[in-house]
Amino acid sequence: VGSRTSGRKTSISSREDCDMAATVLQSTCHCRRVVINTTLSRDSADDALKCQCCHCRRHHTSAFVCFIRASKSRVSVYQGSESIVKVASSCKREGNVARWCCSSCSSKLLTECDGGSYLVNLGPMIEDTIPQQIAAKWRG
Repeated sequence: VGSRTSGRKTSISSREDCDMAATVLQSTCHCRRVVINTTLSRDSADDALKCQCCHCRRHHTSAFVCFIRASKSRVSVYQGSESIVKVASSCKREGNVARWCCSSCSSKLLTECDGGSYLVNLGPMIEDTIPQQIAAKWRG
């Protein structure tokens, strides 16, 4: 599990702030026990992707799932690391993966790839922290 950040929460106050050099996306599970911070750089829109493989569709019970790819150094568990359950799975794009879920509410939080990166799910992200250029790529 990623490292815990300092005691204060990091959030973006407006969409305009998202155009700064670094942006912090914040994700939370449904019951709010787990909070994950993902630090992005200006070019992170290139890391936004959708996956429609049968494994991701089955796990997320959706036609596709939207992610942002981030290196492990850019993702940290802010709160609730003890509530994270890792489920061994696979993805046609990424191979063997570990899917992180909340043990209390079963929210799907991110996918840990063998290659040393995370695919952070769009679903649990707090809307106000998603930069427009990334949201537009997911919609497209």
